[in-house]
Amino acid sequence: MAIVLSAAAAIPLAGEPHVTEILGPRLLLYMGNAAFASSRSLLARARVTHIVTAAATDGFGELFPGAFSYHVVPIEDSRDAPFGALAPGSSAFIAAALAANPDARVLVHCKMGTSRSAALVLHYLMSATDKTLRAGLLHIMAARAGDPKAPYTHPNFGFWDALVAAESVLQPHHPPSLLRDEYNNKFCTGKNLPGDPA
Repeated sequence: MAIVLSAAAAIPLAGEPHVTEILGPRLLLYMGNAAFASSRSLLARARVTHIVTAAATDGFGELFPGAFSYHVVPIEDSRDAPFGALAPGSSAFIAAALAANPDARVLVHCKMGTSRSAALVLHYLMSATDKTLRAGLLHIMAARAGDPKAPYTHPNFGFWDALVAAESVLQPHHPPSLLRDEYNNKFCTGKNLPGDPA
């Protein structure tokens, strides 16, 4: 289901535009917020070609139809949202974009750049790079740790449980790398950690 809005739609933005390079420089994958995804000039400056938007339920769909290739993930930032059913399609879109075009630059965003986009990027990292869930989270947090303006990386607990389940399918020969209790106790500190907490 494609949700198309005019770029001029009056949608309240939360926070300053922000984007983080998650993979690069050959395969460029960015993660950001809706304020960044709503700025055509910032998207052009970053040379973004493909956009995964997980903020359609907040009013952000295909803001610039025809200018970018979009994949819309109609998901609320809710523990009960069907993340497990929607994440594989997002990962497939990212993988296809990066495989088909050596100059592709993919932005994954939600409203704040904290929960939905982080969960989708984590799913992609597990499915395409063989990173464990723990390694993926550490990778994203390390990429953001040096930037005090970077959004906090914190998929909600419903998304986290779906990611743990996805890890068991994507990497069936390994035990779960980061269950919810440890995630909650060690990683939900309100900041992006530069390394694995003891």
